Amino acid sequence: MTSSPISTPDGTLSGHAFVPIDDDVTMCWNISWNPAKPLGKRRRGGGFNGVSDGGYLPDTTDWVGRWRMVANASNDYLRD
Repeated sequence: MTSSPISTPDGTLSGHAFVPIDDDVTMCWNISWNPAKPLGKRRRGGGFNGVSDGGYLPDTTDWVGRWRMVANASNDYLRD
């Protein structure tokens, strides 16, 4: 399932893509792009609105081993 892009006053387009991985896991991609601005350096992770989400755990060989977030239920999603 995907959502239609939404535009902000400055022309930034944003959208989400929800990709089912298996019966228990759905990966959500959050995408933003402004066609009037140059593309920056590619990055993996980095948070939302400048707030760090902790990034990713080291890769493993299971189905979603490259996409496990540091912030998770075992550490209360890095909340203090």
